[in-house]
Amino acid sequence: MKHTIQFPVAACAALTFTCALFAQDQPASKPMPSTPDYCSLGKLIGATVRMHPGAEARREAQQDGETAKKPEGKIDDVIVDCHDGSLQYAVVSWGGFIGIGDKTVAVPVSALTWIPAHERFELAASEDRLRALPAFDLSQARKNGLDAAYETLHTQWRTTGVAEASGTAGDVRDASGTKLERDVKEAGREVKEEVKEAGREVNEAAKEAGREIKEGAREIKGEARAVEGTKFYLVPARYMCASEIDDYNVYAGNEKFGSVSDVLIDRSKRSIPLVVVKRGGALGMGGTEYLVPFRALHECTSGDERVHCLNFDLKKLDTAVVYEKPKSGIVEAEAARRALDTDTFGRVDYKGAPKTDMKDGR
Repeated sequence: MKHTIQFPVAACAALTFTCALFAQDQPASKPMPSTPDYCSLGKLIGATVRMHPGAEARREAQQDGETAKKPEGKIDDVIVDCHDGSLQYAVVSWGGFIGIGDKTVAVPVSALTWIPAHERFELAASEDRLRALPAFDLSQARKNGLDAAYETLHTQWRTTGVAEASGTAGDVRDASGTKLERDVKEAGREVKEEVKEAGREVNEAAKEAGREIKEGAREIKGEARAVEGTKFYLVPARYMCASEIDDYNVYAGNEKFGSVSDVLIDRSKRSIPLVVVKRGGALGMGGTEYLVPFRALHECTSGDERVHCLNFDLKKLDTAVVYEKPKSGIVEAEAARRALDTDTFGRVDYKGAPKTDMKDGR
């Protein structure tokens, strides 16, 4: 029997005002490169993010005849869609000193562009716009449920898209060319008050959504959510943090198959296509590593234990693609292609019934 959780959408009227801060100058969408651009998850988390300077910084630099320096932050984590491995929101922090006084927000991964020559991401938003966003508490979001956090973020961003930082109130001039600084400052104070109120309502909505999801999860776990022939239950949540993926052991049935030793990112498609699973060995020595499609992993639980479940016959292991790290890069393109083309480890069709022996989707 298939069960579906209806995730509530946070309806916050004050967010309309917050969203208006972003609804400017929509840039033309850029076509995704067809060639995969693989990197390790360790290259994504902690990566530098450069954003457009705010209006005040640009104004001060212009007075000095200089170009405003672009503020920099870093990616703390990424929210991933477990159904297809797509990277949805990047948790970005900036503005503090050695981690003190940082502000943390969640931005759509589609707003980030990788710049290979500088080994960093460019964010299509200004610092002013990020400061106008409610702060994002990842720890609290995980406690409430990332599905609830996703709905809140989706509500916050869906009417705004990703906007270029090509003009703010601070650049407004009257007919004589005089900057309307007094009006700008007053408008800024009003914006801050509205944003604070919006943030409070967003937090309340997220908490309520989290409570409803947890109740739904408990109900489903008590019914037909078991992985057949095992002690595990499928986790009903759709979203997870990328940093969690290598925290869990991998099981095939009731047998421990191995552990995730690396997570491969395709920056060109903004997704996680593959993970590296190590089987055998001891104390980090020996063993064999396999390229496993992310779609084949099913997040499961048994009591307090969280694991990834694979649904495949160990007798078919000789058809799996063995991972060998190349001298350059993180994975050979041909090996990645073969691993993605094989169904050795099974897959789930999330539009309908699972194509495995599991009774329901992830």
